[in-house]
Amino acid sequence: MATYLPTRYTPAGSDLVSGNALGAGLERLAFGFLCAFVALLPSEEHFPLLGGFLLSRWAGLGALSLVLLQTTVTLRMRRPGVLHYLMFALVVWSGISLIWSVDPDSTITRFATYLQLLLMVWMIWLLAFTAQRVRSLLLAYILGSCAPAMSTVKDFLTGRNVAMDYADRGVTVWDTSRYAAAGINANDLGLLLALGVPMALYLIGRSNSKIVLWLCWLQVALASAATLLTGSRGGMISLAVAFGMFPLILPAMPRFRMRLSIVILAGVLAGSVYLVPAETWHRLLKAGSELSQGTLTHRTVIWAAGWDVFREHPFLGVGSGAYPASVLTRLDIAIVAHNTFLSILVELGVIGALLVTGLLVSMLYSAARLPYMEKCLWIVLLVTWAVGASALTWEYRKGTWFVLGMLAAQVGCAETTGAAYGWRRRYDGTRTYPQVPLASSTAPDAYRTNVPAAF
Repeated sequence: MATYLPTRYTPAGSDLVSGNALGAGLERLAFGFLCAFVALLPSEEHFPLLGGFLLSRWAGLGALSLVLLQTTVTLRMRRPGVLHYLMFALVVWSGISLIWSVDPDSTITRFATYLQLLLMVWMIWLLAFTAQRVRSLLLAYILGSCAPAMSTVKDFLTGRNVAMDYADRGVTVWDTSRYAAAGINANDLGLLLALGVPMALYLIGRSNSKIVLWLCWLQVALASAATLLTGSRGGMISLAVAFGMFPLILPAMPRFRMRLSIVILAGVLAGSVYLVPAETWHRLLKAGSELSQGTLTHRTVIWAAGWDVFREHPFLGVGSGAYPASVLTRLDIAIVAHNTFLSILVELGVIGALLVTGLLVSMLYSAARLPYMEKCLWIVLLVTWAVGASALTWEYRKGTWFVLGMLAAQVGCAETTGAAYGWRRRYDGTRTYPQVPLASSTAPDAYRTNVPAAF
């Protein structure tokens, strides 16, 4: 039986985590596979299958196998936090909904997906046990998001729009003003890229490495242009929210870097606006009229049908993953909700909605207790996700659970070092955190350490 290590007293990089030399080697190798998995996450649908599976799945299976082997060798495991128990409760309720589901097959599939996503969160928790490792995973996501962004820009420059991509797959669409990396839905791509922008801006304000700085600026530039080229109105709004991170990082920068960053950002935004064609801008700028007078590409019709279903099944819902089947009789088509929160409400009922609300409130509360830079990152990231997910069905997407898992890991790192207890002190730009002791006076001095400054 594995020994559980308390979250707060697990020193970063110690033998308590690795157990012994073999365990340490397995743990480092597993983290390498996890970085590869995260890097492939934004573009997993863009690359061809390998052996019938996505490349990201192979990387995830490699990480999971090594984590299980390392746990078997060391017989040690990190104790989950409160946020993990809330996520687990949501997954359990999703499985229980099979009892009354109107579409049992879809519920079984959705429950299996949730279990896999929970495994991803668990791996992040076990392997990203230091602030530096959390930043490494953020950088992996940033680098991974550059691939579909570059492909989107390339498609625009070569004149290959979304309609042509769908035509190659035998599907007829009329989105000639939209561009997206092959195999990735344009709306999903917009949010995937927008999520990477706060991460990149955080590392721009946090890192001392010139290579990291320029890689992050490359991601910001590519993500800005590609998100607008997708023609996704939800992606555009999410991107605008994501850029709210920029003024928050300025106080943490030296004066010269602050001025240089303002100039670079101005150039990035100007270049993105210039690159996007007029017909794509016409679609994007219709967002206001669609909100006030239109149907948001028939989304309001889908939402109205969902509300009707909710009134009939208010407390338990229709079953996880059963939204398309539940609206079939009202719309004559089985279609997802295109709104994460409505989808959860209809499928899991008031009880499921309360679980999700409790999880998100706990996430925000935990983020608010972090040091200044990390607090800004995760609050902006959560708001960016919430805005984008309001027009997408993302409760079972890897991007959603990656954000949740990474925030839980960041909170765990702060609790380990005691940094979370200094959350009222503003980040002072000196690359160090306040020296704040742990709440327990019995904690060894070895645990009263500052978070490493440089990335």
